[in-house]
Amino acid sequence: MTTGADEAAAAARFGGELDNFRSAAARALEEDPTAELPLRLVGNGWRAWNLLGRLAEGRDWANRVLDRYTGASTQAFGRALVAAAYLAEEQSDHRQATLLAERAETILEMSGDERGLSDCWIVRGQAARCGGDLLTAEPLYLNAYGVARDVGDGFRAAKAADALGWIAHYRGDIGGAAERFGEALELARAVGDRRQVGLMLGNLGATLTSLGNPAEAVPHLTEALEIATELGDAQGVGAALQSLGECDKRQGRLRAAGERWLAALDIVRESGFTPGEAACLDSLAGAATAAGRHGEAVGLFAAAAAIRERDGSGDVAGGPVEDETRAAHAAVGTSAARLRAEGAAWTADEVRAAAVEVVADLPGLLAGERPDAVLAAAKRVGLTAREVDIVDRLVERKTDQEIAAALFVSVRTVTTHVSAVLRKLEVASRRDVAARAAELGIVTT
Repeated sequence: MTTGADEAAAAARFGGELDNFRSAAARALEEDPTAELPLRLVGNGWRAWNLLGRLAEGRDWANRVLDRYTGASTQAFGRALVAAAYLAEEQSDHRQATLLAERAETILEMSGDERGLSDCWIVRGQAARCGGDLLTAEPLYLNAYGVARDVGDGFRAAKAADALGWIAHYRGDIGGAAERFGEALELARAVGDRRQVGLMLGNLGATLTSLGNPAEAVPHLTEALEIATELGDAQGVGAALQSLGECDKRQGRLRAAGERWLAALDIVRESGFTPGEAACLDSLAGAATAAGRHGEAVGLFAAAAAIRERDGSGDVAGGPVEDETRAAHAAVGTSAARLRAEGAAWTADEVRAAAVEVVADLPGLLAGERPDAVLAAAKRVGLTAREVDIVDRLVERKTDQEIAAALFVSVRTVTTHVSAVLRKLEVASRRDVAARAAELGIVTT
């Protein structure tokens, strides 16, 4: 298994040589059904499929290889089962992940493969945790952590410590969670695994935010975002943006928070990471509640719950999300059932449209103070404060990609804002924005 600083390079090589891999695996399966090469390729290659975002293809190859070796009991077969289990878990197929990990555990226990057993327990723990079964998950993680520490495997110890941090978090022991995440971060840094470091930074930052220390959390989350961007880790980028949005919210910048959550939603949705998608919608729904847009809040909460029901991850139990859901339902009264049913049936485009409307109406901005005359001029033509941010950057001749990077939003969000700016300023192209903004008194740079 490749970890550490070489992981991204290995994934890049794997992506570039994917056709060669397919040919080699297919030939090995056809020519020598007793050879273990295909099993070893799957057992060692699952992380590359994961990094490349090709989970479905990875699972397909793993299943083809495992089907060919049905009944085998070698260590290589056990490791291939673990790989298939990890890929299934990454796609939130918790039941299949558990079944595969249990089969692998039986085989790897006979071969004395302690590292492989740690992987089995981590996968089974993850599946149980996502299903809300913390009583099953915790001892599995503890077993994995203990064995990994005993054999000096910092990579797996970090994964288990991180998972135990989430167990503590779910139980309300936020301080204990921060300690576990901090330990996981130290282990990951010692191993030199950039992807794991980014993950642990994100989890520690999110926990510090929950402890009421958003200013302390921001540096951790910013580093997590940088690492995820560097590695092309869409899930990591989405998670960091969502947590930075929570920091903005706690620091009174609700609009900035909404923009980050909307950007995160686009990213995790494109990557197919449904738990992240549901979490983003919960955050946006909470913002809608705070802004008094209770109908949209009920719909967005229902859309998030529908995603969790489809992927089998269960409902959110307790905490701010449940409290905000109740508040939104209470605010709409007898319309709650209808709005909930509508939200659960929304298409992906309808969900995003509702989220965009909510964000456009949120108070609190990333932009600094603006002169009253500028705000008045913008108001006269119907520009929102975020659209004034866009005007500033159009005047500077920034591209959509540059604007997205500056404002921590997606290119798609910028494109939507630019279209609104052109319409409200009554100009034909972005090249005309500078002259029109100066004419109206909206130029702020």
